[in-house]
Amino acid sequence: MEFRTGVTVGRDITLDQLRAQGYRAFFLGIGAHLGYKLKIEGETDFPQVYDAISFLRGIYLGKKEKPADRVVVIGGGNAAMDAARTCIRLGCEEVHVSYRRTRAEMPAHPEEVEQALEEGVQIHFLTVPIGIGGEDGRVSHVECLQAEMGRPDASGRRRPIPVPESNYRIDAGAVITAIGQQPDLCPFPEAPVETTPWCTIVTKTGSARTSVKDIFSGGDAVTGPATVVEAIAAGKQAAMEMDHFIMAPTGPPPVLSPQKRGKVTFQTIPASEKIANHRTPVPMLDLELRKTTFIPIELGYSDNQAQKEAQRCLRCDVCIRCGACERACHQMRVHALKFSQISTTERVLTDYPLAREACIACGTCALACPTQAIDYVEGPDFREVRLCGTVLNHLEISRCQVCREPLPPPRYLQYVTDRSDAVMGKQVLRRLCPKCARERRAQKFVKL
Repeated sequence: MEFRTGVTVGRDITLDQLRAQGYRAFFLGIGAHLGYKLKIEGETDFPQVYDAISFLRGIYLGKKEKPADRVVVIGGGNAAMDAARTCIRLGCEEVHVSYRRTRAEMPAHPEEVEQALEEGVQIHFLTVPIGIGGEDGRVSHVECLQAEMGRPDASGRRRPIPVPESNYRIDAGAVITAIGQQPDLCPFPEAPVETTPWCTIVTKTGSARTSVKDIFSGGDAVTGPATVVEAIAAGKQAAMEMDHFIMAPTGPPPVLSPQKRGKVTFQTIPASEKIANHRTPVPMLDLELRKTTFIPIELGYSDNQAQKEAQRCLRCDVCIRCGACERACHQMRVHALKFSQISTTERVLTDYPLAREACIACGTCALACPTQAIDYVEGPDFREVRLCGTVLNHLEISRCQVCREPLPPPRYLQYVTDRSDAVMGKQVLRRLCPKCARERRAQKFVKL
């Protein structure tokens, strides 16, 4: 593999020139580094109007200069919070965030919003910018309308509706827009790939193929801003498809299928302890120091805190939340497992005390589990049922009254006794092992 840095494709070399050199397949992993425009009056009239990506890139590259004493950031995502908190660290006296919906609809991570408020960022909800004003080539304010929430839009969030004649201004010396990002396709005029209305590249479903036969794409350029994991998966899929395209084998191109890594051994933990384990807040840098530095503000966990936090893991790499164990338990008429619906196809255990109180340790749930997420453990003096290591029930066994051989737990025996006695119409005491029971019965017949 050869890396060529300092080369801008489209300016220093074009795709057509690369084709002429013999390259037969191209992958556009260009990300989404072009900020969306607000398309409001005054947006392009002042040099003090920045998009968040360009602003943050400049800071990262060493240009740590405050844009103005008063800054308005427009948007409600993580990039908006990042830009606003960066302005605090640059020494801006007032930092305002304008967001057109309520806090409940903000796409930014809740901890980002909370930390921004702690650091002094002022957030204006239900605010719709309609213009940027200024004098002598400098920004002086953002013109806004108040909004009220309407019906949900295509994203599922309620749509903000501007209230007529509710104009007001937020004074500002600089404006940073953070309303989303798109790929920059300007350097590739000879690659007329199909794009969506949001300017992201269209690929075939489950594939990296674009509308141009030798061009493949993936990552943020296709999905819009997403995660590193999704981008890596798209790159792997594209690599397989490009190899198939160049080698021209028969049959359809391969499809990437996730491969599970080795299973980590379950950590045994009592259900009571699992329930009591709540999220440990991440230790933070002192608030006043946070506002003046770019060093990491999350200090991390101690070894004990990290181990405690790891114990909260639900092991979704093993338990697929299919509910087979719950159904088996109900069919046995034990009803010890009570799950709650978390999606159309997934159910999770929510009532741990019920499992401890009602489970008879019969092991049916473990037999029904398709992934071995449930363990049925028989020890010298006990039976246990564990879900991904969490001990749902621990029952001490009983012993034969004659030879002291182990028998099932009393709760299990009582379960069997209640049902068999109801069928037989008489009470049978089951406190002997099969061998001793046969010998006692034989002795009874000898006496007769």
